[in-house]
Parts: sequence; C-alpha cells; structure tokens
Amino acid sequence: MLKRVLGILGKDWVYTRRENLLVYMFSLPIVIAILLRLFLPAAEQAGLTFAVDNSVPAETVARLGELGEVEVYDGREALLERVMQFDDVPGIYLENGQYVVILEGNEAEYIQELSSLSLDYVVQGKDLVNIGYRSSGVAATPIRGLAGALLVFFCILVGSITLGLNLVNERETKTITALAVSPVSTVEYMIGKSILVLVVSLSLSLICTLIFVGPAGVNYLHLTAAVLSALGLTV
Repeated sequence: MLKRVLGILGKDWVYTRRENLLVYMFSLPIVIAILLRLFLPAAEQAGLTFAVDNSVPAETVARLGELGEVEVYDGREALLERVMQFDDVPGIYLENGQYVVILEGNEAEYIQELSSLSLDYVVQGKDLVNIGYRSSGVAATPIRGLAGALLVFFCILVGSITLGLNLVNERETKTITALAVSPVSTVEYMIGKSILVLVVSLSLSLICTLIFVGPAGVNYLHLTAAVLSALGLTV
C-alpha cells in the first residue's frame, strides 16, 4: 500500500514541478507575505500628517511635529497640489497673520476636526479638550492577525489548486484510465493526493508566516492544526 501511495505522490510531484502555472501559484503567497511585511507596519502606525507652507514659523512646525508628521512645501501652489492628492492631508499656511487650513473636502470627518483642533492647540498652547486613555487589553492591531489568517488560507487554497490541476492532467493524459484498472484502491489514491496537498499547504504556510511575522511570532502547533483542519475541505 505504501509503495502505491508514494508512487501516486511522486507522479503528482513530477507534474507539479513541470507546470509553470503552479510555480507561479507557489510564488504568489510568498510575494504577498513580503509585501505585507514591508507595508503593514506603515499602515499600523499611520497617523495625522500636516502639509505646511514655508511661511509657517519654525516653532509652529515643531509643535505640529509633536502631534504628527509635518511636510513643508515651498509656496501655496505646491501646498495645494499636496492637499489634492489621494490621501487625507490638511494644508496649513499663514496669511496676514492668520492661520488658514486647506482641505480637499472629501476627507474623513475626524481629519477635518483634528486639523483645526491641532492648529488651535499649537497656536494657543493649551489643550482645548481633556482626553483620558484606557487600555483595551489588545496588544496589537487586529489587522495583522486578520492578514496572517488570510495569508494562511491562501496557502491552503494553493494546495487545493495543485490537486485540481493534477486531476485535470490525469484526465488529459488518460492516466486516470490506467489507474482505474490498476491495483490502486480509492483510499490509496485519495491518501496519495492528500499528502501532496498537505505538503504544499503546510510548507507554503510555514514559509509565508516566517516571512510575515518572523520566527519568534510563529506558533508551529497552531499553524499545523489550522492546515490539518482545512485539509478535508480542500481535498
């Protein structure tokens, strides 16, 4: 039985290595994991950004820097061009001794309010509202956990696609007809197919998770349990 199962597994693995589409499918989760590793920290740490004209005093710019990131632009036109970009960044310039806030108009409501409140805080030098903080008990943003779960799910999906393409290949090459009259039973056939799905799904999940969160953040037991629990569904 073991010899027949390994034979099915070896045949599928040879076809998988020859199929360019599967090579691309194996590479895609790894590329996604790298992109998440690069860009997710920036999304998690995103805060309020101010675009200011160079007419704004350095002291005001420094105090705005305590509340968020500050980008200084040379001239009103450059400032307006920055505000009109896709992200929500308010513009601030000084005109006749008065500060003016420029908004594109489609910013989130909290951005509109925070830009004025922040400027009032900087100019007047005191808090306009009293803010209290209370920990929610969440150590990290839920975005990372959700992205990691979706990444593992995609790796498992690649394993199921591998099985599907191997079945298509067997029908096209008439291999399925030869297997039907061979000593290989249905149970042995399914075990051989399932092992390949498990190896592909678990290997990709492990590689992508290591890239995404690093070796210290991987719970190998939970990861293996997640892949095994989905194995029946993918097959």
